[in-house]
Amino acid sequence: ASMYAVYHGPNGLRRIASDIHLLAKTTADLLKNLGFKIVHEHFFDTLRVELVADQKKSVLSLAKDKKINLADLGGNSLGISFDETKTIRDLEELISLFTAS
Repeated sequence: ASMYAVYHGPNGLRRIASDIHLLAKTTADLLKNLGFKIVHEHFFDTLRVELVADQKKSVLSLAKDKKINLADLGGNSLGISFDETKTIRDLEELISLFTAS
């Protein structure tokens, strides 16, 4: 972790963090607009999304088929986490799981 910080430097780390949060925020906004509940108002890189049971099963099944890792948080909740390797293309594919459910 320390070499990662040294390699990227303070400006690089800020840019990476900003990009990650922007993807999470954009995803949260899109999911809210689609009628899904984002549990927490404040977040950085991880979202907790509430669905109904059938939607959750469908989203998890589609995610598995597309090799997208989502966290099953129990009940009707899913977790979505972002890191510096994710792109807008990944976000589009992720949102397609929810629109297809």
